Amino acid sequence: MVRRRGPPSQGWKTFLRNHANGIAAMDLFVVPTISFRLLYGLLIMGHGGDKFCGLASQHTQRQNGSPTN
Repeated sequence: MVRRRGPPSQGWKTFLRNHANGIAAMDLFVVPTISFRLLYGLLIMGHGGDKFCGLASQHTQRQNGSPTN
């Protein structure tokens, strides 16, 4: 077996704690409405201090290209 010559590297818990301010999570999701239309959403959240970065949505369009209201 090969012995490690340097100090051990940091673990995941330490890494996440040290870099939490620079990490963000993104999720793309679809929400069907009661009128059977689809809303597309994008949610972006920062991990450092439980920050909410943004939310965007876009509704579906009809076949002729005009947006549904």
